[in-house]
Amino acid sequence: MHNVAQPDDIGFDVPVARSTDFRKGRLDIVNVPVSDRFRSLIRIYDQMRSMVATVTVRAYDMNSGAFLAQRQLAEFLPTDAPARSTLLLHDFLSASELRGHSSVRIEIEERDPNASLWAMLTLTDNTNERVTVLTSQ
Repeated sequence: MHNVAQPDDIGFDVPVARSTDFRKGRLDIVNVPVSDRFRSLIRIYDQMRSMVATVTVRAYDMNSGAFLAQRQLAEFLPTDAPARSTLLLHDFLSASELRGHSSVRIEIEERDPNASLWAMLTLTDNTNERVTVLTSQ
């Protein structure tokens, strides 16, 4: 993707999640910088598209491994709704518990052990609108 309004914009690749990229169990996004300079969005995709989803997102200090913060996302869909494809968590990296830490590891876990997930985190620079994309491992 490339911003044509800014000639010096080198752009970025938008990853495509293939079925082989989805994982059961815990996902990690590592070496995530923490700075007021960025706004963040975590997208969590569920291959199973279950009707009830409870996903826990945790942050750990990258250097010490210390637990810093946790958020829980829940979604309940009626039986006639379209299948769920994604959950969103806006600006988790701006949580007060993360201030003063230079980088974190984001851990993502679904309550259902059979859930098959893939996640992507985008960091948007507030000064120049450049986007960095990090994906789950």
